[in-house]
Amino acid sequence: MQKLAIDFFTQPLDLKMRCCDRHGPNRFKGYVPLERMATGRGSLIEIFQAKPFESVEDALAAGVPADRVDEYSGNTWPDFIHDFHARWTEYYKTMTQLAAELFEMTARFFGAPPDYFEPLIDHHVSDLALNFYPPQHETPDTTHLRAQPHTDFGTLTLLAQDSAGGLQIEDDNGEWVDVPVVNDTFVVNLGELMTPWTSGQWRATRHRVISPPATSEQEHRLSIAFFHKPNYRAVVTAIPGSERHGVEYPPIIAGEWFDQRRRTEAKASAMETTS
Repeated sequence: MQKLAIDFFTQPLDLKMRCCDRHGPNRFKGYVPLERMATGRGSLIEIFQAKPFESVEDALAAGVPADRVDEYSGNTWPDFIHDFHARWTEYYKTMTQLAAELFEMTARFFGAPPDYFEPLIDHHVSDLALNFYPPQHETPDTTHLRAQPHTDFGTLTLLAQDSAGGLQIEDDNGEWVDVPVVNDTFVVNLGELMTPWTSGQWRATRHRVISPPATSEQEHRLSIAFFHKPNYRAVVTAIPGSERHGVEYPPIIAGEWFDQRRRTEAKASAMETTS
């Protein structure tokens, strides 16, 4: 996937824009150009992100409401990159299996049945994104990073990163800590839904990507992020066993949570753009 990603991002902008959803500045479907990210979110990154379902019918069958299917389906694939769609689909399936294994481990950790999560993730609505940070030949101003501090909306983010570095997480003391680059591994970030699912025992990983030092050799950075999200209609309640040592959260319908968080982020980005 890394070679395919580089092949895509090094194409001329007009070709990449053929895969861009032009309906709004905050839509994360297909190609998201650098200018949109830098203006709306202060992040020096361009993205290609595909939604989990190819058709409206598939989205409806997975429980997505009719008025939300456009947010979860209808991808535009780069036909100018050979084998892109097939390789993407293969990678997505592999990440789906890896996430399922991690959820089985999570259930066992809390003392729940190993298959506890299966009916909650068998029609998951996860996204897969290619994140490309171009070389920075000029030092960015203080309002820009390669990726601004944030937490992910979903459950688990499985991140494959190249050797460029720059990823940092915020520790319990509010300090930023470098995430080491280890070949042939994934970084696993916890998303926001894992907090209510674990009765508050696991919190979302706040993270960012800093710009390289002005004195360093300028190079691009590439990461591949699988943003796992459970079934749209999955009801998130405490994992059996977690409630003994945590706090009580009200039940959350996963898809409604995603949609609300997406609207909140879009509104915030629009305010930043016009300020």
